[in-house]
Amino acid sequence: MRGIEETFDVSKDLLNITEREVSLLDQEVSNGEGWTSYSRGQIVKPTVFKNKLSGLFYEHFHEFAVEIQVNGAEISYRCSCGKNGSMCKHVVALLYCWINDYDGFTNISYSIEEFKKKNKEELLEILTRIFIKDPQNIHLVGGVDPLDDDIDDADGMFN
Repeated sequence: MRGIEETFDVSKDLLNITEREVSLLDQEVSNGEGWTSYSRGQIVKPTVFKNKLSGLFYEHFHEFAVEIQVNGAEISYRCSCGKNGSMCKHVVALLYCWINDYDGFTNISYSIEEFKKKNKEELLEILTRIFIKDPQNIHLVGGVDPLDDDIDDADGMFN
């Protein structure tokens, strides 16, 4: 296990993944393309939350969202590349990133603790910036869908 302070709040399952395991997986899945992609710095904005990793993979003007969850020896994953049911080099690259650059991951547990210290106005400002930058997240707070024809738009908000 690596020397990560206790407050990092990462599962032992993630901490116990070895480079050898990832390397073997890489050879099986992508014939070494995962390592090449990781080495080129194609993983950006990596995050960790307990037993879950996520990040974005950039390749030739395409962006793929990658998520990995580890429970014991079982690794479940999801990638927006469309390689349904099969592990892809994008997932392997994120695992290499975790093994080699774990200190560069944003720890969501830490961020949540920081949010708890904020007052209501500060939180509203943060949420507003999040929703403006990525409107797809508005559904998380039970917002209404502006494309729904049944909405009473008396205040003209959606025009």
